[in-house]
Amino acid sequence: MTIIKKTYNIKTLDEFSAEEQAEIVERHRYINIEDGFSLADYDESYALSIKEKGFLKPEIYYDLSASQGSGACFDSKELDFNILLKNFKCKHKKWIIALLNDENSVSIQIKQNQYANHYSHARTRTVFLLFFRKFSNLKYLYALLEEVRNHVEKVYLETCDNLYNELVKNSDYLISDEAVRDTLFVNDYCFNEYSYMIERE
Repeated sequence: MTIIKKTYNIKTLDEFSAEEQAEIVERHRYINIEDGFSLADYDESYALSIKEKGFLKPEIYYDLSASQGSGACFDSKELDFNILLKNFKCKHKKWIIALLNDENSVSIQIKQNQYANHYSHARTRTVFLLFFRKFSNLKYLYALLEEVRNHVEKVYLETCDNLYNELVKNSDYLISDEAVRDTLFVNDYCFNEYSYMIERE
């Protein structure tokens, strides 16, 4: 059996010249977001900000590639209409909220549409108004609920836009020179004399 030993002249990032450090940082530009890293899973603040708008138990989807269909959206099977309609003015608001909280009456739901399998932007979801029983004053009720549906859709789209902007901002930071340098320092990554990272066993 032959044993091969390798000898390295080990260096840390700060032991290289400024030019070499810049090359190392560029080589490991995506070190903070590799291996299926998800910002939404890593940072709970995204989900919390969505819940504060009235969309409970959100499941977040996003694509930050700046290509066709990129964007951010979320699914939410539970809506808190007391929060969603807090600043919304409409007639019979308490009655409307009671109806929406009655699963046997009417419902406003967020559903995936035909674009959801290909894209991740807000328009891959549609806000639907559904009726589960007959109403004698349907025409009047429908007009009221359509106003509410429009409001919920507006809040949903605004929330998706805010989510996307935050994801882009934080993603840009994670691949910035500062963030990459911090990761290489804090985690004590080492390099050979040619400035290539030494893989840890």
